[in-house]
Amino acid sequence: MKSHTDYLVYLVTLVNTAELVKITVPMRRPPSFRLVGVEPPTPINSLDTRRLSSIEVNGGVAIGIKYIGLKLKKEADLLNLYKKVDATSKMRFHSSRRLKLHTRLSTATIVFISLVLILIALMQAYSLGVNIHSRHLALIQVFSSITVLVYSLLIDKNGFSSLSERMYSCASRLGELKQKMYPFLESGTPEQYAGFRDEYHEILKLYEAAAINDFNADYMRAQLDMPENYKFSLHVKAWLKTKVAFMYILNFSQYFVILVIFGWLLYWLWFGPAVIT
Repeated sequence: MKSHTDYLVYLVTLVNTAELVKITVPMRRPPSFRLVGVEPPTPINSLDTRRLSSIEVNGGVAIGIKYIGLKLKKEADLLNLYKKVDATSKMRFHSSRRLKLHTRLSTATIVFISLVLILIALMQAYSLGVNIHSRHLALIQVFSSITVLVYSLLIDKNGFSSLSERMYSCASRLGELKQKMYPFLESGTPEQYAGFRDEYHEILKLYEAAAINDFNADYMRAQLDMPENYKFSLHVKAWLKTKVAFMYILNFSQYFVILVIFGWLLYWLWFGPAVIT
């Protein structure tokens, strides 16, 4: 018998009441019932149940014996693997959306700074603004140009767009695997579990480069999206939502900081207060 199984599961029909009963037999403890007409050395999972005449359940005889399969341990349970696949799939979907938003905001930030530089050049040409002839103007223009250059390099290095696509592809593959697993949640065999587990790990390895961008807040969002599997009390759920919001604010705070800095620079150049040059 395989060491990673704990129970044998049978479906039997009681003679006196015609009641359909599911029975689990502990593998490491003496069974609470006896199979009639079967020698003990016979492997349970290879029995031809059509040849069994009856079964004694705590002294009562039952007929209509049907072997269902092996009930796995918790760590090797198809249901637990299904929950893991589901959580990972949702987390990768959230990561894909977050990275896509980074792509859009990064592009918008470069466009915004470039427009600021163009506007400053026009203000300087037409002498618009209280401080447009300030000695600090050259410093502002150089700083803005360097910011555009650095941001462009960071976008190219991080590759938010390609990572977002890979995260989405990974989530889609995991979603397909989840659909394949669903019909076998109650009656899956160890062989099916092993196959699904291997396919799950193969998908993760295929998109391993994208996994380095896993964000803890994405995982917490996935947990909050699965109330049937992760049951949180109201105050814990509220705390998690607050924590997720705070982490997302920090993750995207750079764009707000740049908007404030360059917005303030434009205001200062146009409206003052005037600086003696």
